[in-house]
Amino acid sequence: MRGVVSMAEETGLVAGYHNHSGKDNFGAPLWDLHHMYETIGSSHLGSNFDVGHATVEGAYGDWEITARLMAPWVRMAAVKDFVFDGNKPRWVPLGEGIVDAGACLRIFREQAGFAGPVSLHFEYEVRSHDQMLEEVAKAVKHMREKVYRDAGYTS
Repeated sequence: MRGVVSMAEETGLVAGYHNHSGKDNFGAPLWDLHHMYETIGSSHLGSNFDVGHATVEGAYGDWEITARLMAPWVRMAAVKDFVFDGNKPRWVPLGEGIVDAGACLRIFREQAGFAGPVSLHFEYEVRSHDQMLEEVAKAVKHMREKVYRDAGYTS
């Protein structure tokens, strides 16, 4: 990672590490990423914080603890939603699952002044181009009417 950070510093970019859930993924529980950010200590390294995967790892409330831990490092947020199907996540349209994206973005905004960017992820089956366009429109509407309001970006 130090090589990536060195290249980011030379080019004036920010390298963002995107967290994924799962026992075999570095950064799944997020405290290992926090340790890496603190150890490297570069403003050219940050988190592309995936709210959905963070919630998979700690649905009962750990997502909030790790969001607070990671807030100073968040440079971009990825938003998606899921429900548990047994003990595994099943990705669903934004607003139909258990992810509280607004609360997570509020933590980032209040603790670190985060104002974006935010990317929308669609990791569930979409059958056609037209359906994808409909899903994007629904997600954008949900972001504007619920998530951004809950995060305190709009009233």
